[in-house]
Amino acid sequence: MRLLRKSGILVALSLISCLAAAYQSPSGKKLEKAIGVSNADIEQSAGAATVESESHQAGDKVTTYSKTPAKTMVLPRTQHYVFAHRMLPTLFFEEPAMFIATFEKGGNKFLHFLWNLLGDEASELAAESLDYQIKRLENNTTIALITLPPPQAMTEAYFVAAVFRPQGNRFITLEYSFNFIEGSPITVLGEWTTTSHLNLGDGPEPTLEAFFEKVVNLIK
Repeated sequence: MRLLRKSGILVALSLISCLAAAYQSPSGKKLEKAIGVSNADIEQSAGAATVESESHQAGDKVTTYSKTPAKTMVLPRTQHYVFAHRMLPTLFFEEPAMFIATFEKGGNKFLHFLWNLLGDEASELAAESLDYQIKRLENNTTIALITLPPPQAMTEAYFVAAVFRPQGNRFITLEYSFNFIEGSPITVLGEWTTTSHLNLGDGPEPTLEAFFEKVVNLIK
């Protein structure tokens, strides 16, 4: 807890405590209330809440063909989704300066602390692959680039970028998606504001360097 000693982090710490207490609820309802997301929300975000299908009948045999590739049936993992799409952007927009300062002083410890709030030893998802970099640009812009465990389902993120700057803060994501026509994975750029999630279109190749370059171009 040495990272959380400054008084300015108390707001974030209060939220973290709320999240921790909520996650311990057997029903999970308090968790939904605390982070504003439920399993239904996650299913809808992944485009897997409904699956269109066609049925063809030949004699007494009925064959059903799904219009949705099997890959899209894999729901995003709750820990992965909530971490990238709810916890990190909420903490960042609540106290952006302190969020960046905390990463500058000990980002890996802070990342693992937050990650472990959303999982347990049995469900922990490759936490060792969590990583971060701090990039400083001109015009007093600082970017915290965060690498997540490799995504396996639509909407799970490869990377997120917390952009702290005088002109306005931004939280940008590079997400796993799927090209239905070609039957192959693609990336999508997303952005969280304080109120909603935006789709920014096709993303670059899923490397940190390519993502950072795209983020820099977006915020120019």
